[in-house]
Amino acid sequence: MDSRASDLLIKNAEKILALWIARVENEISAARPQNHFIIRDSIPSFLSQIAKALTVTSDIKSVRNKSPKYEIRQVGEEHGRQRAQMTNYTIDQLISEYHILRQVIFDVLEENRPLNSAETEIVLAAVEQAVNDAATEFTNTVNKIQETLSAALVHDLRNPIAAVRLYTELLSKRSNDQEFVKQIALKIEGSMGRLAEMIQDLGITAPVAADGSPLTLKTCDLSQIAEQVTAELDEISANPFQLKAEGPTVGTWGENELRRIIENLATNAIKYGTPRSLVTIEVKQTSDEAKLIVHNVGNPIPKEKLETIFNANLAMRSAEKSGWGVGLSVVKNLVTALRGRVTAESSPELGTSFTVVLPKQQVLLNAPS
Repeated sequence: MDSRASDLLIKNAEKILALWIARVENEISAARPQNHFIIRDSIPSFLSQIAKALTVTSDIKSVRNKSPKYEIRQVGEEHGRQRAQMTNYTIDQLISEYHILRQVIFDVLEENRPLNSAETEIVLAAVEQAVNDAATEFTNTVNKIQETLSAALVHDLRNPIAAVRLYTELLSKRSNDQEFVKQIALKIEGSMGRLAEMIQDLGITAPVAADGSPLTLKTCDLSQIAEQVTAELDEISANPFQLKAEGPTVGTWGENELRRIIENLATNAIKYGTPRSLVTIEVKQTSDEAKLIVHNVGNPIPKEKLETIFNANLAMRSAEKSGWGVGLSVVKNLVTALRGRVTAESSPELGTSFTVVLPKQQVLLNAPS
């Protein structure tokens, strides 16, 4: 086979990519919030592999045997893995991306000349293999994320259980003080309510990560929630806590999600910081955004892990080796669902800080447009 189709594909790769991105963003709602560098990063490699197949294959009978299946499989798997880690992406949308790509490739190449049978078969075979590999990897990754988040949710149950245990012990010691009994009873009721909500979340938290299941949004005060969490952790932890807040910080968020974000970050600060050292929780705001900063001192996080520390799959593997644990993957998932961002900074001199930035006003990622 001559190299004309291969040359045309290489020459028009950027055009194909641009047309594909435009159609994906127009036709697939979940792709619209994504950064171009995210949605485009695996496709150039895919086009390159198709061009390679067009160059090396000489007859239609050998198309499926000689095309670079291993390289295309890698591209498909990476694409599926990326999409599974994006909030509000479904497997149907992933498959649609490849159908669009196939159409764009044919449209652009055939603007120059019709493809022959072998060339057509190469493109179809490559897309078919890639979409199958991407769909398989998407499903596997979603399952891993669901397992990770469920494990993290069970981990989160420890905080309210520990609080209830402490309150019960205090109640038994001062049962004659009616005012004290009332205060403790309210705290126990609050902790038990949160336990019930978390148990209910076992069935819905993972789908929030995988397919954008609805969150319950309402007006709430981040500073007030941080104050409640700080007070509870201060009672059950050997580490002292300090809250810095600039008055009420009101926005449209999920109250339970905010609480879990703060609890997970604070629990990690306790677990991985210097024993009995101060943990600081700070709440700041602008007119449009709220910022939550959780800081601790202790051994810094290695620089190479800072960019992957929130990854659900890596978190699951590291948790098995007593690493940073799955709680941070839950934080990332919940922050993303609230249209926010979370980052980490760490150094021996300044300690470790996790920063969450959330827009004050928002709509659900999967709300109708």
